[in-house]
Amino acid sequence: MLNIYRKASPKWKSENYISIETGLITSITHYDWNIPWHMINMDSERLKYCALCHDLFHMYDIVPPHCLDCWKVVVRPRKHSELIRLRHIMLELKSRDLECWCKCGIEMRPYVRGLYGGYFYNDGKDEGLYRLKQIEEIVWTQISADVPVYLKRYCTEFENKLGDSSKYESPEWAEGIQKNYFSKCEKPKFHCKQPQIVLTEVEQGWLEYGWKYGTDEDRKEIEDTYNDGKPLYPIPRTYKEYHENVQKLERKIR
Repeated sequence: MLNIYRKASPKWKSENYISIETGLITSITHYDWNIPWHMINMDSERLKYCALCHDLFHMYDIVPPHCLDCWKVVVRPRKHSELIRLRHIMLELKSRDLECWCKCGIEMRPYVRGLYGGYFYNDGKDEGLYRLKQIEEIVWTQISADVPVYLKRYCTEFENKLGDSSKYESPEWAEGIQKNYFSKCEKPKFHCKQPQIVLTEVEQGWLEYGWKYGTDEDRKEIEDTYNDGKPLYPIPRTYKEYHENVQKLERKIR
């Protein structure tokens, strides 16, 4: 346990503590105000391992065994209205398939290509390929055939650092590290149903983000849909006098 603690980042140390009851490393369970995701239907068991696996990766630069079988169908909406349509699709799929694990939101990570993202989580490549075909058909019919949809393996952070996910091989020493790590950690307590107060913040964040990074047409669409056609923020007063005075001065100098 001492080695794990010394390997850990200050952020990790601030979010974890040693449980008096169990003597295991335990995380502080909470919802962030500024989370960019709507957790439409997330597997609480999967999420319990996600946090632990990310910590293990950052400490030792290895992909944990749970992540090797995690395959994600990724959808890349191009604007706010497409993100909203994707959320409707996810909610509909969830109502028919309780094991359609998914989330959507805005992409705040600087190393991800795309402003928005939707993720469908699958156990194994075969399950991922089945879901890919299903989601392609739905998204390309209900949103646009130009919206990118693809399948990827485990988290982008892992591939950015360790390379092509199809070529990753776990080092021999990793098994002992992983076994020791998971035996010392208590699985975090995740509650995937987000409170309405958090969802309200998420939706407001989406609006502001879509307005900021969208085209003039996207901004107009947001204002018409959510703000009675009025500007989301006041249009600043601009002044021409400065430019006109500069032009007069230039003519005098010449």
